Amino acid sequence: MSSLPGIAELPIAIVGMACRLPGARNLAQFWELIVGGRSPIGELPPERFNQQLYYDPRQGIPAKSYTKIGAVLEDREFHAAECPLPAELVRSADRTHLLICETAAAACRHAGLDPFRLPLRNTGVYVGHAQGSTLAGDYIYRGCVEEAAQLLADLPALAGLSTADRQALVREMIAQIQRELPERRPGGPDLATHMVAGLISRAFGLSGPYLAMNAACASSPQALLLAARALQLGRIDMAIVGGASDCKSDTLTLFSAAQSMSATGSRPFDAEADGLVCSEGYVALVLKTLPRALADGDPIQAVIAGLGIASDGHGKSLWAPRKEGQIEAMRRAYRGGLDPASLQYIEAHATSTALGDATELTALGEVLSGVQLGGRKIALGSVKANLGHTLECAGLTSVVKTVLCLQQRTLPPAINIRQLNPKINWRSAPFYVPRAAAPWPEPAAGQPRRAAVNSFGIGGLNMHLVLEEAPRGNAAAARAVAVDSRPARGADDEAIAVVGMGCILPGAQGAAALARLLEEGRDVKSAATSDRWPAEKIEAARRQGLCTLGGFITDFAYDWRRHKVPPKQVAQADPMQFMLLEAADQAVKHAGYDRRPLDTRRTGVLVGTEFGGDFATQLQVGLRLPHMQHVLSRLLRRYGLGAEQIARVNEAFSQAVLAKWPALVDETGSFSTSTLASRITKTFDLMGGAAAVDSGDTSAMTALAGAMDLLLAGDCDLMVCAAGQRRMGWPTYEALATAGVLAKGENPPAPFDAQAQGLVPGEGVGVLLLKRLADARRDGDTIQAIIRGVAAGHAAHAEEATCLAISRVLAMAQVNPQDIALLETDGLGLPAEDAQLVAAARGALAATPRSQPLVVSSAVGQFGHTSGASGMVSLLKAALEVETGRAAPIVGLSQPAAGLGDDPSLVPAMGQPRALPPATPDGRRLAVVTSYGKGLSYAAVMERGQRVPMPAAAASPSAERVAAKSPAVRTPKLPLAAAAERPTRVEAQTLATSLGNGGPLTTGPLRIVRLGGAHHEELTAAIQAAA
Repeated sequence: MSSLPGIAELPIAIVGMACRLPGARNLAQFWELIVGGRSPIGELPPERFNQQLYYDPRQGIPAKSYTKIGAVLEDREFHAAECPLPAELVRSADRTHLLICETAAAACRHAGLDPFRLPLRNTGVYVGHAQGSTLAGDYIYRGCVEEAAQLLADLPALAGLSTADRQALVREMIAQIQRELPERRPGGPDLATHMVAGLISRAFGLSGPYLAMNAACASSPQALLLAARALQLGRIDMAIVGGASDCKSDTLTLFSAAQSMSATGSRPFDAEADGLVCSEGYVALVLKTLPRALADGDPIQAVIAGLGIASDGHGKSLWAPRKEGQIEAMRRAYRGGLDPASLQYIEAHATSTALGDATELTALGEVLSGVQLGGRKIALGSVKANLGHTLECAGLTSVVKTVLCLQQRTLPPAINIRQLNPKINWRSAPFYVPRAAAPWPEPAAGQPRRAAVNSFGIGGLNMHLVLEEAPRGNAAAARAVAVDSRPARGADDEAIAVVGMGCILPGAQGAAALARLLEEGRDVKSAATSDRWPAEKIEAARRQGLCTLGGFITDFAYDWRRHKVPPKQVAQADPMQFMLLEAADQAVKHAGYDRRPLDTRRTGVLVGTEFGGDFATQLQVGLRLPHMQHVLSRLLRRYGLGAEQIARVNEAFSQAVLAKWPALVDETGSFSTSTLASRITKTFDLMGGAAAVDSGDTSAMTALAGAMDLLLAGDCDLMVCAAGQRRMGWPTYEALATAGVLAKGENPPAPFDAQAQGLVPGEGVGVLLLKRLADARRDGDTIQAIIRGVAAGHAAHAEEATCLAISRVLAMAQVNPQDIALLETDGLGLPAEDAQLVAAARGALAATPRSQPLVVSSAVGQFGHTSGASGMVSLLKAALEVETGRAAPIVGLSQPAAGLGDDPSLVPAMGQPRALPPATPDGRRLAVVTSYGKGLSYAAVMERGQRVPMPAAAASPSAERVAAKSPAVRTPKLPLAAAAERPTRVEAQTLATSLGNGGPLTTGPLRIVRLGGAHHEELTAAIQAAA
């Protein structure tokens, strides 16, 4: 079969929502702003934008904004009374994370739920967000100013100063800047981007996945898409989806460099529209499937009836939108009989840029050109006229506006229009712009009021959503019954084939090189060198006994001629763009798509990575250049230099800084992590959509889960699932050392070693080319491995989270714990957490005596911990291991820690590659791959691509009888892992019926539950009977 039938057509109910926007602290104030045609846009206050440092009305000045207008929140304080978090959580969080958490709590209450006592704990949190407040930048700037100031020592423009004076100038500049900035201290706030969602998950005690999504300006709608697909596939029971953005000088500077800003105002659809106006905001939605919401009696605010995703493919540049990609996204949202002819309102992306708005309206015109509208026109609007561009939050801001319009049955007025854009033929266009509020007309008989929302991100990342008013009468119940009668799903229906692999890792470029390196068991970590760290930092670290070792990539050089990327772009852009591009190229060739057609229209990209890294560090230095020049100017006046001399020194210093750290002058948009994905779509002309996701160390597995869901829902037919991390500069090591988790010495033991005492970082990228298993078999692809499922678990402790993730994925894959031959895990080198990972493996995979031991292996000892890419390294390694039947050794493991070396059911791979236990009676060799970080754990079940040849003796009647009871046809007996949810009567009866009849659980993934509540006797009896 292809995609799972009907999955993407299952409606999603918005049961709660909340907002905190400029000029609107809540939904009521937001509606008043919209219907009243008001706007809070104005000159930014000095505490939010330092005009002396960062404003220059001239365009093209490095690190300066030519606009000083925007829209920001009047109240940016976190209100503990409205969101009572423990003091420890408040102290450990970034301001932006606290504000979206408070907004999410309000959305839960709007749904009639207590956020701190949610009945459905298997809730996922998905937030569109790229970066938090300025605090993270302050830390980076403070740590890098020494290296930047040292450039003054050799600056020819300062030749008039003595050597002693120049050295004194450097010292004074460093001291003065560092005095003005906060210092990173142990126990300080966790500013990692993914904690924008992780804080909500932790605060509300949730057990589902969490992630931050970066699809540039389409970030929050793409977060909503992944949440919707997880709900439709039964991965989670409820979702909290948000958008969070913070307006700051960095944003104004970067958009000014692209000359996409307006210095006068936001005027979508107007003839004088000349650019966007930056804004900020926090929006949250609570989502369930419509049948679940109806059954639970939730207050349904509106229904999401369709979702379409696409990317532009080839285009002129990153900043130039392409109508073809927008048209694809719009058309893909209308499935299962959903007709665009029923639309009555369209909330456009419409950022107020001349090219962008014209492209969108042209695309809309083409999509609606063949639609029978019966002579009427569709109303068109854009909230950006009121608020400006709320960046990552923009898509959800548009969604909430549209829902309010549906609820109020009012078409909103467009503002700031003197003359409609003359480049659009408004007379023949199928839409019009209402200039005053008007009643929303009655829809056609039997139809709900229906609207659409566009959201587009730079790099050609496009989303289209179809919204309906809340259902009335029996029609919704009839739809719910129809959805609930969908056909049952078997194990193969949700299986995904790996048809291609690629990687750039220390010592290994490509799958074949990785296979050789794993077989050799060679340690490829090396010491930091002066091209990655300042020489004085290397010496200082060694004096302090800190580890300078890491999994550094030292032999990669991108050939710009391969994909015809201009050398200037290669020099200035994030190097990880080209590492990922190279690995994707390897995977495409590995799958044979260089020799046969690749359906580029239906291929998407999802990249897992921790946002930030070496490029972000370099960029932050450039963004703070005006501040450094300001301090330098004051000091130079004390040394007697005149205004002209100071100007020359500042210019020379600017050139020196940007020559060393050229990120600020990058023209490819590398400041947005989404370009890691859009670089691939543009190079290969892919139009299936693209984004980057961040869940911390588990980012690769989050990308895998999202990619699989997009395939199963039919959004794409092929997915480039990628992960990468390049964060090996001194600031990373300094932060790890401050946190007390960096390894010590120059030869630290591997994770799971009895002497392990810290983490050794690594870097690298990897790519899996994924396809639905049935499609891969149909098309004759060489199947490198099969992924039977991937699941997440979140809990306060690593053991509980990992046990939950493994239990969930075994149920999803319909696999018995006894059938797992290999556990491939990351491991941190932190004894307490690694011990919990081992305990989780024992509890989930070896709770009962095993006929064969479970082999445990990890790549971290060989490559270092590659952070957001670590799960991808484990997946690549496991795919090769289940193919060869040999587990690579844990490099550096000499004395296994307690619980691993002394348990016969868990055997670490040591010294030499270890043969995996024989395959299951039906010829399957299975591995579980886990990844963990900050309370979130993922587990995937991976199988060899082809059946393992079985010896003749195995083909006996007894073996056939065992095979007949294999997980492919029999429900697995699973250990019950602790989880917060309790079974309802329906769940208990369903489980009892399925287990009692000896049939597989084909109605959806089994929710692992704690035995408790009013119906635990039914569950217990069912499980005992099935045993």
